Amino acid sequence: MSSNGVWQLQSVLLRYSETGHSSRGLRFYLRHLLETFQRRYPHVEVKTQHEQYELPAALFSYLDGSKYDISLKDLEARHIEEIMQLHCNSSGGMEYMKHGQSKVWTSNRSIQGLWKPTIASQMMALSWFRTKDSLCKGRKLTPRSLPKYSAKSLNLNCEAVKGNGRWGDETIFPRGFDQQYLKDIFTRPFINHELTYVKYGVNSREAKSSPNDRENGN
Repeated sequence: MSSNGVWQLQSVLLRYSETGHSSRGLRFYLRHLLETFQRRYPHVEVKTQHEQYELPAALFSYLDGSKYDISLKDLEARHIEEIMQLHCNSSGGMEYMKHGQSKVWTSNRSIQGLWKPTIASQMMALSWFRTKDSLCKGRKLTPRSLPKYSAKSLNLNCEAVKGNGRWGDETIFPRGFDQQYLKDIFTRPFINHELTYVKYGVNSREAKSSPNDRENGN
């Protein structure tokens, strides 16, 4: 990549092995594709270094002094070509996002609503704490202590029970998972409940009449 007409990538150092199995893709690239790359980017200085017992790698050096070492182990020649093109089109000083950083905690609710598990799943999860701890030998078996929740978590749960959601009253506009609402849908799927009798060959008028009326022929 060029900034104000100046290319940022200055040099590339390719380390490989002549007999290593993991360097077979890099060896093919050096023999058949490297010449085309040098004609396309004459400003980039490409160096090769033979290391018999090391894994193949590439070291990219930029104008701002930054360097990036990338492993080329078991990569095909076309993949190495894509890596070379990527760093030629980069400006250096790239900071990659790494996983495992500090987590973000917030008291704001999600737009999807709070998680509302069933009572059965809660009891099964808490049953582990009622068992006695037998991992430590030589100590008296004592029940495990229940987990302690923070005051903020308890306040959020109390507001969820009251129906106070992030977007207003959830009793009017439910945003989360409402079990009672889904229960009514699955138990009575039709708007007119009389349609369920048609499936079993019973007329809706007969369904309204009592069993005594049907026996008397009324």
